[in-house]
Amino acid sequence: MISSIKKWFLRTFRGPISIEQANGMGLEFVRNVSGDEINQLGCRSLWKDSSGNTYRVKNLYDSVLGKESGKFFYRIGHPDPGKGLWYDKNGKWTGYAVEKYNLRAGAIPMGYDPLIRNWISVTDTIDKLDNWFTLDEMKVLAADGYELIIFWLEASDKRYVEYQVPHTEVKHWLVHKSVEPFVQMKLSFYTESAK
Repeated sequence: MISSIKKWFLRTFRGPISIEQANGMGLEFVRNVSGDEINQLGCRSLWKDSSGNTYRVKNLYDSVLGKESGKFFYRIGHPDPGKGLWYDKNGKWTGYAVEKYNLRAGAIPMGYDPLIRNWISVTDTIDKLDNWFTLDEMKVLAADGYELIIFWLEASDKRYVEYQVPHTEVKHWLVHKSVEPFVQMKLSFYTESAK
């Protein structure tokens, strides 16, 4: 247990603490900080202890999920890692996006880049899937077993990055393939609700 002197020191002199420290100290989430308050308070969320003392915390907190706020990412993929739309799990070109399905996404440059071999393409909002696939294309992919895969990564997790395709103006998000899906569902569920 952290002594009351140390807690006072953290509140008074130290910069904002992490969510892990707040949880370790048994603090209770009060609210997230936004707008001008971020600059005024120098933190992203406020927490309190059992005595009512307030602590500044570095990160946003998602009170619904009960964890640090983060990001959702969305992907259309196949449960069989050998059926990637551009590459299989070993980095071998499949070309399905262009050669098999002739998808809108096939126009996105996806040349081999060894720096991102263990990363997969995603969007940062579900609506942006429409930039990659038409509804009709999603229906064809759904019939072939492709699924909507949703990932959740905490803000402090370094396994997502915005990637600039070399020699182009194209940018898109990548998630490391070690990230487990948050939700994986039949793509037909999404295409039926999008009508």
